[in-house]
Amino acid sequence: MFSEANLDWDNIFYLTVTGRNDWFSVLNPGFNSIFYPSVGGSFILSEVLKMPKFIDFAKIRSSWAQVGSATVNAGSINEIYQISTINAYGLPLLSNPSALPNPNIRPITATTVEFGFDVRMLNRRLGLDVNYYQRRTKNDILSPPISAATGYTAGPQNLGLISNKGIEISISGTPISTANFSWEMTYNFSHNKSRIIELAKGIDYLTVGNSIASPVMINAVGLPYSTVRAYVMKRTADGTLVYNKATGYEVQELKDLGVGYPPYLMGLNNTFNYKRLSL
Repeated sequence: MFSEANLDWDNIFYLTVTGRNDWFSVLNPGFNSIFYPSVGGSFILSEVLKMPKFIDFAKIRSSWAQVGSATVNAGSINEIYQISTINAYGLPLLSNPSALPNPNIRPITATTVEFGFDVRMLNRRLGLDVNYYQRRTKNDILSPPISAATGYTAGPQNLGLISNKGIEISISGTPISTANFSWEMTYNFSHNKSRIIELAKGIDYLTVGNSIASPVMINAVGLPYSTVRAYVMKRTADGTLVYNKATGYEVQELKDLGVGYPPYLMGLNNTFNYKRLSL
């Protein structure tokens, strides 16, 4: 269910308010409903302030929004037994899944605050769009390990609080513009910094990815999301390798080497238009 209200004051100030309620079919009734609102506003500066001649348009904007989601597969939160007939008697056997089902899983909630501005210059042949955001995600659906004495190895829970903040920049331009031909360019750049604020009580970190060798990806309190941790050769302050005096082998130590998701992204797009042909 979705509702939206828009307010426009003299083509200068715009306000949009929305409300949405979702019911996720992969979650159980009583836990699958979530309502998330949003409010956003923009102000056209170039309509009320005297701008330099080279500026054609200037706008500032801000918004606050919540979004819900459910990252589980259908049927995974309820007890489902696996049937097997591979036994000496040819009789069907039922076995438990390795993950302990949690029928009380709730949707994830992400709250985002954004601020930005948009400027068009030189007869709109050059544009600059900048956006800064802060996002906090809570009730993430993760599966921390549990004691094998329970008959399971892990179980999904709503836990944790993750912070993301960053900036997005878009620069657009039209180097060539004639009656029949135009060349348009757009450069995009973004930087995101994530941080795990909290996990479940008593859990300092969770392993979210493994590799064939030693590197693992973890979520740990105080570290970025999906931190890559691995054993490396230990070195002294001047870079000299440290060896074990008893075995003669290099000494290894556990270090955080980076993150599994690139913090920086950028791209360049070119569009060439000739009459009605676009490439």
